[in-house]
Amino acid sequence: MACPRRSATTFGLTPTLSIKVDEDETENIVLVDESHNFRNPATKRYRALQEIVRGGSTPDKRVVLLTATLIDNTPWDLHYQLSLVTRGDDTWYAGRGPISNLRSTFRAIEKGGGGPGLLDAMLLSLVRRTRHDIRALRPPNRMATGPCSSRDRAAAF
Repeated sequence: MACPRRSATTFGLTPTLSIKVDEDETENIVLVDESHNFRNPATKRYRALQEIVRGGSTPDKRVVLLTATLIDNTPWDLHYQLSLVTRGDDTWYAGRGPISNLRSTFRAIEKGGGGPGLLDAMLLSLVRRTRHDIRALRPPNRMATGPCSSRDRAAAF
């Protein structure tokens, strides 16, 4: 089965960021590598990414954040990354698990230093794969041949 064709737009998110989001933008998946660079909502970079996630003619975009550094300074680093997924809606998790309000959960985490709130947020949001997991899932001949093709495998989100 062939993968459906998708269009993709990439943005060079540098410190001198300048992005124009077209009103007719139709991308429906936003993939952010090194998402830990988007842990401060006061920066131009964060606001520009937030505009991409919320903008265009496809407001219900899927947001995929990739990072090996979920929390660098405080648990709020994770909160602001998750806010990109939830488009700033702190009640987005309500009905999906034990978190009724994301901001309230992170306030409790801040006071208590972690605990079940942090674990709940992570379990509802994260997919963890180690190198061992990847090697176990990928046939050995694929590992040695370089980048794999998406032609033979459909991606599911």
